[in-house]
Amino acid sequence: MGNKLFRQNVTMHVLAILLAIALWSYVKTADFSARTETSVNWDSVPLEIRDIPAGLRLTNELPQTVNVLLRGSASVLEQVLKENVLAYVSLSDASEGVGQYVVKVIHPQGLNATPTPGRIEVRLERELTADFDLQLQGLKTGDQSEHFSATATPAFVKVTGLRSSFERVWQAQVIVNVASIKQSSTLQLPVKLLDVKGNEVTGLLIEPGVVEVDVVRSPGKLLPVVADLQGQLPNGHSLESSHVEPESVYVYAPAEILATLEQIYTEPISLGEFTEDASLSVKLSLPNEAVASSREDVQVKLKVSK
Repeated sequence: MGNKLFRQNVTMHVLAILLAIALWSYVKTADFSARTETSVNWDSVPLEIRDIPAGLRLTNELPQTVNVLLRGSASVLEQVLKENVLAYVSLSDASEGVGQYVVKVIHPQGLNATPTPGRIEVRLERELTADFDLQLQGLKTGDQSEHFSATATPAFVKVTGLRSSFERVWQAQVIVNVASIKQSSTLQLPVKLLDVKGNEVTGLLIEPGVVEVDVVRSPGKLLPVVADLQGQLPNGHSLESSHVEPESVYVYAPAEILATLEQIYTEPISLGEFTEDASLSVKLSLPNEAVASSREDVQVKLKVSK
């Protein structure tokens, strides 16, 4: 009985040793290729730009795609489709100017991803907006026998654009071509933005880009100018003569009003303060019905004797 038990124990020990040897051999020789790390390199993976801060805009060309190297278990990689991988750059913490931002990759868990390039340069610029009063140009002609005036609706425009272009804007302008206007009319005209040198500034949003301009054409009449002299010279002085330069100016008004005008006066000149010859710049006093005159003031020369 004892010998039989001994033989059974020996047998069990031998079997345990043989099993251990077999397991060790299996570990040494078994094929674990299904779990071996490998890699795959994909080009043209779409690149998204996310979280651009409000009021900032991209101003440089960015790559549309990047290359992505994925590493991990072959069994996992075999299940991954290129469509499941996406690269992106988050600009949530970005500020105006030029910066380098990390490219991140969305991919299945258990894998490592390396994008190329790993960073991209991004240029952000602040978008500005402001109202500009409209300046109407082209209303003056070389013909003094007529006068053009105009009003725009609206009288200002809203301009929006990137700082680099926006800060160049000096004036919002509308050009009226009066050479083709024979009578008062309403026109639809485009708005242009100019810098201080008169060069057009483009690439900005103008609201509205076209405005309504009411143009009034008024005929002119050449009228003599009369100095409106009031009061008397101080005692012991006398006015020998008065002379106005120019002697006549064009006055502009509706035709039916012009027909009634024979002359135009200066603003009143009080003689009580003159004791010697004087040369004065005096504004013209336009009739209520008149639109304008070819000049705003004239020279009045007084010759005073004692």
